[in-house]
Amino acid sequence: MPHKPYVVLDTNVFVSAMFKRGSVPDLLVRSALGGKATLVTTQDILSEYAGVLRRAKFGFPETEIDTLLLRIARTATLIQPAAMNETCSK
Repeated sequence: MPHKPYVVLDTNVFVSAMFKRGSVPDLLVRSALGGKATLVTTQDILSEYAGVLRRAKFGFPETEIDTLLLRIARTATLIQPAAMNETCSK
């Protein structure tokens, strides 16, 4: 059985998907949440998704945002990023 690809979706992909159903970003989100890929994220990224999607300028309904965030939380593999050491941060 082939291994599912791992994906990390940028916040803008979720924003674009919510603006236009059937678009390429929407298809990516649906594929990841539908199990065709393994969505990987961190707690910081989840917080970013929530903050950006809730921006008033987008006008997304709270119920749609909550539904999407719940699906992401239930579907995604949550990882803990490795801490950068001094050598990597210079």
